[in-house]
Formats: sequence, C-alpha cells, structure tokens
Amino acid sequence: MSREQLPLVPPGTETVSSAPEGRGLRVPAVAATVLFWVLFAAVVAAQVAVIVPEFVTTRLWEDEAFNLTVPLNLLAGHGYSSAGLLSSGQLAPFDVRISTGPVVLLPVAAVLATGIDPVIGGRLVPLLFYIGLLAALWIVGRRIGGRWGALFAIVAPLVLCTNQLPSPVQGPVDVLGEFPAAALLAWAVVVLRKRPWLAGLMLGLALQTKFVALLSAPALLVYAWFLIAGQPWRARLMRCVWAAIWAVIPTALYWLVVLISLGPSGFVLNVRQFLWFLRNGGQQAATTLDQKLTALVNSWFVGEQVVIAVIVAAIVLCALGLVLVIRAHRAGRDTDALVRRAGAHTTAREVTLLLITAGVNLVVWVGWWSVSRTTPTWIRYPAPGLLVSIPIFAAAAVLSVRMLWLTASGRVQPAVSTGAAQAHERPAQGLPPLRWWRWMSAAVAALACVVIVLAAATSVQKHVVAAGQADYGETLPQQRDVAAQLANLDVRRFATPWGSQLGAILLSGVPFTSEQGPDAAELPAVLWTPELSDPGQAAFAAELHAVCADDAVRIASQYAVCRLK
Repeated sequence: MSREQLPLVPPGTETVSSAPEGRGLRVPAVAATVLFWVLFAAVVAAQVAVIVPEFVTTRLWEDEAFNLTVPLNLLAGHGYSSAGLLSSGQLAPFDVRISTGPVVLLPVAAVLATGIDPVIGGRLVPLLFYIGLLAALWIVGRRIGGRWGALFAIVAPLVLCTNQLPSPVQGPVDVLGEFPAAALLAWAVVVLRKRPWLAGLMLGLALQTKFVALLSAPALLVYAWFLIAGQPWRARLMRCVWAAIWAVIPTALYWLVVLISLGPSGFVLNVRQFLWFLRNGGQQAATTLDQKLTALVNSWFVGEQVVIAVIVAAIVLCALGLVLVIRAHRAGRDTDALVRRAGAHTTAREVTLLLITAGVNLVVWVGWWSVSRTTPTWIRYPAPGLLVSIPIFAAAAVLSVRMLWLTASGRVQPAVSTGAAQAHERPAQGLPPLRWWRWMSAAVAALACVVIVLAAATSVQKHVVAAGQADYGETLPQQRDVAAQLANLDVRRFATPWGSQLGAILLSGVPFTSEQGPDAAELPAVLWTPELSDPGQAAFAAELHAVCADDAVRIASQYAVCRLK
C-alpha cells in the first residue's frame, strides 16, 4: 500500500498515522488544555473589564436617557410614552423614535420598580442579554469548532468598536437594543435545529428589540430550509411557515396594544411615522456607499490594513476548509468524521450550512446599510448582524485550521463512507493526493491564524483600555454630582435641547421637556459643552452670553442653566 493510500475502515472512525510519537507538530493534550483554560480566563477577565466600567464610570449618554424616559413614565402612570424630546416636547405614546423596543424597556421598568438607581437598574437588563449572547455564541462556536471555536466565538464581540461618535454604543450593557437583538438572533440560530417555532419566536422578540433585526430573516430561512438533508419540500415549507407564524406574534401583539391605546386614527399615524423612521433613522442627511464602507473598516480596534488582512485571512481559512471537505466528499470519504476529529460537534453539512447562513446574514445587513442613502454612517446600524455572523466565521476558521493541520501531519484522514466502500469508489484515494498541497495549505492556514490571533488580542487589549476611559472628559460619578446640583436648584421643570446634558437631567429627577415644548420659553434650559480646554471654555462662555436671556448658572465646567432668549 502506498503512503498516500488508506485502507477501508468502518464509517465514523478515523485513521491515525503511524508516524513516530511527536511527529506532526502535535501539542500534548495536557498542555493544550492548560493553554485553553488560561486563555478562557483571560477572555472572561476581558469581558468583565469591559462590563464593570459601565456600572462605575461610563456616563449615561443621551440615547440611553431618552430610552429610560419610557420605563420611568410607565412607572409614573403615563403609559408607554417617551418624553417627546425629538417630536412635540410633550409625552409621546409609543414614540417611534425610541427604536429600542419593549422587549428591553419593559423588563427595565420592572427592575426600576424596585427603586434601584436608573443607571444601574437600566443596565442590568442589557447585561443579562449580553450574557445570553455570549452563551449562545459559545454553543454555536462549540458546535462548529469545539471548545476552541467556542472561545474564539465569544472573543468576537470584543473586537467590534461600537463606541464611535456621534451615536455610539458605549458598551454591551448600554440601555440600547443592539446587543439584546443580537442575543435573540444568536439564540434563534441555536434552537432552530430542534425547535423551529422557538427560533421564530426569538426572531419575533428580536424585532421588538430592534425592528431592523428583520434583516436576519433571510439567513434564518436558508438555515431552516436546508437543515435536514433529503427532506421533502413540503416538510421544509411547513417548518419555515411554522417559524414565521411565531415570529409574527410579538409584533402583532405590540401593534394590537398600540391600536387599542391610540385608536384607529392614532394607530394609522403611528404606523406612518414608524415607516418613515425605519427608512431614514430620523436623519435627514444623505450618505454614500464610500462613507459607509469607510465607517465599516474603521469600526474595529485595529487599523484599516490590519482589518483588511484579517478579512482576507478569514476568507482564506474558510475557503481552504470548504475545499478540504468538498474533496473529501468527492473522494467518498466520511466528511463528518473529518470535522468531528477537528473538534466539531455536528455534521459537515451543518457546519457548511452555518457558514453559509452567516455569510447571507452578513451580506444582507452590511448590504442594506451600505446602499441605504438615508441611514447614517453609524456602525450601530449593522452591529446586530455583525455580532452574530463574525463569531460564526471565527469558529469556522478555527475548525479549518485544525482540519488542515491534522490532514497535513498525516495523523488523521476521514474514513471512507459506507456507500463508497460498498461501491468501491476510489476506496484508497488519499485526501488530497498531493502531500505538498496539504502542507502548503497548512502553512497558509497557520499564517492566517497568526494574523487573526494577533489582531484579536490587540483588539481585546484596546477595548479593555477604552472601556475605562471617560467619554467627553466626564465620568458617571461626575455626572451624578451635576445631577445633584441640578436637583437643588429651585426649578420645577427644565427645557433642554437634544444633547449630552440629558443624562444629568434625568438623573436629577427634575421633569424636563424639549426646547420646542409648549411652555419651553418660560423654563430654564440646561446647556452643555464637551470642551474642557481654555479656548473651549471661552467659546462656551461666549455662547452663553449670546443665547441666555439672564445670567447663566455654571455647574462644574461643562454645564450651565439659563433661560434662552
């Protein structure tokens, strides 16, 4: 028998090379286990280092404060209403400009009903969603690439930089809907295999977290349709229809509540406003494809060249892995044995299908955002899709590296399938027949792996450092001090323009309206500046002199209270 030939073996088994011990660059199992748990502890520490500052130092910014007006108004007996800061300045029931849905805000209201601080209580709910996201990514990553695939999957959310002006997601536990929506979509992927109805419900809940989560429906449809090989098309159709019915239920219930609360005319107006906001995100300026792609490349913790190198490396790894599986299948080999020996906990078919699903999801999310001229260049728009797809690619890259090195070292090749053995279809054919191709592929895989690992490590380190820094030179304790001073002023209500002062105003507990409110001219406004330098402070003083009808009361160095002219 030649060196490239293998004997027939029972299906589901693997053939191990007879090379001497130590050959094939094999890492001892104990050392690999120790390395894994050390890296796992480091990843957990990094996640904690990113989360903790949000409860200690990260300021409450205006989008969070605006979202929190809904649960606070609900507890005050005003219904599911916002403060109307972006519309009439009055209470706005079912405000379409609150893009974070009731799946997040209703649990926040339940937590705040205990009397807990609004920042701590508000961010506890997204924290639970983020833990759920990591758990779902771990399950999917382990399904694809074993424990190493799971590890890289939970690292992936740390490499995305969402904390970018002018509309950042400061961290994974902000009172926003991006990370919770990603968590629900990830769980839809997890449960779809055995419980399609539950996957549909997860998608439906994601829609009522961030309605743009609908963009993941095509990818989930692909996964559901092709999941079971050889199934009649009627059974596939029923599985998809059943999931779709459950996906519609949360949104149908929400709109039913809106109809009952606002009446037919109010319902129609609310739907029209919702569709308008969905198309343009409430923004007026047009954006271009170049601007979107530039924003996408710059939304990571490494430079543009490194991002491009990582993208190329990931594509190369996944492509080499697919080529290996395809060649194994054509040679009549047991591809399931190949992927399982490399760490997968599922079939080669499902691994491939998950990779295709992630690709479809990524293309739809990024494609929609890129070509939409009315949506802003904010990475938070495609963030839910990125947070679901990138971990799957990371786990698939891990699986590809392990498959390529195992086959190159000759320690394992996929067994011949039963059908091939019975039909004698090239039973002794190697995979692939040229050994140099194996080593070349393994070398390329190793290089790509180094690029990805170094970029990921750098991103995690920079993310941890950035999490502890104060945005706009202001920390949450400083914001609380300003809020206490605002509360001590003899003011029954504030009128304020949209801006970063909203966080301090909300924490003060003083009611507020927008500068377009009906009685705004009679109310003092809170003004704010991000500038702490001497020229910046001088410019702020000049602005106050120009817009204030009376002497401004300065609070700290960034705030002032006065009546506007």
